[in-house]
Amino acid sequence: QANVIAGEDVYWTIEVTNHGPSTAENVRVFDLLPAAAVDGSIDVLYSGCTVGTPGDPFDPLRCNLGEIAVGDTVTFEIAFDVDPSFLIDQVNTEFAPYLDNDAWVTSDIYDPNNANNRDTDFLEVIGEADLELAKDTLGPFPWLAGEVRTYQYLIENLGPSASEDVKLR
Repeated sequence: QANVIAGEDVYWTIEVTNHGPSTAENVRVFDLLPAAAVDGSIDVLYSGCTVGTPGDPFDPLRCNLGEIAVGDTVTFEIAFDVDPSFLIDQVNTEFAPYLDNDAWVTSDIYDPNNANNRDTDFLEVIGEADLELAKDTLGPFPWLAGEVRTYQYLIENLGPSASEDVKLR
């Protein structure tokens, strides 16, 4: 996917292939999940994974894949909710409005080509807020000419992204 809406789900696919020349033993994947991943919403579709803490480089997601034979591939998916306030919170940062996801793989067996053991993916985050306005008149009724009357407004953001600087005109 090229972009994601703040407040909705994002899906990343991790694919680990053993190009040889030997069977890879004790294969481990580490993934630095972005800080915009809502803690508690992270789902890894592979057993043997520990989620870690989004945005913490010292506590990445960890997956133990075991052995991978030459030519075999292990694929799994990571899903999480993107913080609805991500774009508001990231206005003054260097990487806004992007999610950065870094993953790497290791094995106990010597790998003659470490250049392909790490991958980074960037997704642009866009905002999409659905604002709803309801206007109600307050009694007593009927209104008489010259009386001062009150209107009541209800403004609601149905999401999925947070909205700021909302104005009623």
